[in-house]
Amino acid sequence: MTALDTVRQRLRTARPPSAVDRVILRIRELLLSRALGRGDRLPSEGELAELLGVSRGSIREAMKILSSFGVVTIRAGDGTRIAADPGPMLVDPMLFQLLLSNPGREALTELRHLLESGMVPLLARHAAAADLDALRAALGRTERLVAEGCTDADALTEADLEFHRALGRASHNPLVERIYGFAMDFLRSSIRDTYVRARTGERGVRYHGAILGALEAADEVGLRQAIEASIAAWDEFR
Repeated sequence: MTALDTVRQRLRTARPPSAVDRVILRIRELLLSRALGRGDRLPSEGELAELLGVSRGSIREAMKILSSFGVVTIRAGDGTRIAADPGPMLVDPMLFQLLLSNPGREALTELRHLLESGMVPLLARHAAAADLDALRAALGRTERLVAEGCTDADALTEADLEFHRALGRASHNPLVERIYGFAMDFLRSSIRDTYVRARTGERGVRYHGAILGALEAADEVGLRQAIEASIAAWDEFR
């Protein structure tokens, strides 16, 4: 049997999408075509089953999966709607895939550098007073932990990520904020490792303080330098 014959055989025996898969794919198509949008109510379970030619059980299972992905919200008395806001997902398949890929140190450094360096023009252009307040509050949390002599890596990591979440919001670009937040969640264990080794948040205070200072001074060049220094220090200390 030739390689082409093998491909033909696999195509003939390929399992067609299940009923649940077909429901999810149809919702995805409607979202991509903008036929469905944020907050839109979906038809009832029975009507969806009739429209899509599947069982009510398949609809129910598909909605549970979409809910876990943060795509829909299900509330008694209000039915099922497309999520109004991209809230945190209970299950993030892309995150799991990246974790299982076990990327090396160089790949992690490149990912963070690409994202944070690319955010510099957006931060310099859009960061507002409220964003600076949020960054100060996050930095203040780390400063308090340092002042208390905290060595809890989990507490220090959460304070660190709070600063980065505020940084993502300061871009005022929902796509950038979402992708950056996803990346920082992915890097959580690596960030935590630095605090396990350091047993203090002093480095976080120093480098985050420099980023905040450059933003406060509206210094785009200084902001880029502060972000690059922060990434280099994180990578060196991992």
